[in-house]
Amino acid sequence: MSIKESKEKQARWPGSFTPRGGLRFRLIFGLFLLAGGFLCWLLVALRH
Repeated sequence: MSIKESKEKQARWPGSFTPRGGLRFRLIFGLFLLAGGFLCWLLVALRH
């Protein structure tokens, strides 16, 4: 049953994106980018 579930999940995700740790990696990467952008904006705002 678990094999069938994992295959269904795999079919649901886009091809470049595997359910095995892919979602977590993408979430962390997105948060990292957001934090980086926020820090850059903060530095620019404080300099002026």
